[in-house]
Amino acid sequence: MKYLLRLSIFMAFYLLAVQVVFSEGNTGTTSIIPETAAEPPVNNEINLNNGIIASVNRQIITRRSVEKQQKLLRIDKSKALETLIEDELFWQAAQKEKVTILESELEKELQEQINKAGSLEIFTKEVLRPMENTMEEYRSDLQKNLLWQKYIFLKTNQSDLKTSHSPLDVLIDTFVSPREIKAYFEEYRHELTDPEKIKTRQIILRFDDNINREIKKMLADEIYADLQKKDETTVESRPNREDSVSPADKFITLARKYSELKTDSGGDWDWTERGSFPPEVENIIYTLPVNGLSPVIETKNTFRIVRVEEKNTPANNFDNPDIQDKMHHKLKNKKKRDGIGRLRKKLWDQADIRYFKP
Repeated sequence: MKYLLRLSIFMAFYLLAVQVVFSEGNTGTTSIIPETAAEPPVNNEINLNNGIIASVNRQIITRRSVEKQQKLLRIDKSKALETLIEDELFWQAAQKEKVTILESELEKELQEQINKAGSLEIFTKEVLRPMENTMEEYRSDLQKNLLWQKYIFLKTNQSDLKTSHSPLDVLIDTFVSPREIKAYFEEYRHELTDPEKIKTRQIILRFDDNINREIKKMLADEIYADLQKKDETTVESRPNREDSVSPADKFITLARKYSELKTDSGGDWDWTERGSFPPEVENIIYTLPVNGLSPVIETKNTFRIVRVEEKNTPANNFDNPDIQDKMHHKLKNKKKRDGIGRLRKKLWDQADIRYFKP
């Protein structure tokens, strides 16, 4: 069913705008309801014979199309009907404003979907049959979806549609000003900045009572003194010796010998975000330079000696190009969603929408 999932993703274009999914299943919206229909119409004979659920500007929506929509999107009947009404509103608006889809565009999109499935046989089995669609019904639904998408694209890019008369005609303005970007940054600074991180190795000795604490404290002090000592085997004392031991290697050796956590890895804690360690530890280690060594740090039940291996510089500068791009993208998408929401409301308010009792 993975190709059916792809289909539902393709049909979800309108969800980006108003949190309501556009999808296939409009094959029932093709007939004209009687001129004498009541408001709202109540005609059980029509419902029983033709399966009419609702109409949008005299274009009908059938029970079959609602059931297909429910099955595709896994939503209840009322939500399925609502999405079909929205589908019809946008399709009619696109037609009214002379938006067209070329036959070549339709064939290209249809062939791409068949190719994604792998073959026409698989496409029929995994897409058409589960939705009880014929190829002609699917082509009709696909054409409508392409029409909606092109209509929204043209509206979003402020193109001159045939019947537009003024900027108030619900054109979707997605221009983002520098002032808007700055205001957005200040409001959502915590979401737009990378967390502060540090890469460390630590020798950790644990204790559970005062006697044990004193023993571990003495050991921690001895380890720290050893790390501080520059004997003849260290790089600092004999920089040209091939067998010299670096401070980092010496720390790893002692961590493997004494640390009670991360022993096998030589006390390697890799990258951690600020807030991962007790405050008394972080208050010290984040002030150390790379390759810096902390003094013995006491926490509630441990003694620690920390070596800083790497630190990151959080990208929290407003002038950072990556953050600028991220903010611009978020604001533009928000303006697009809001604009399509206004367009949806206008179409809904102006439409003649009628419901038939089941």
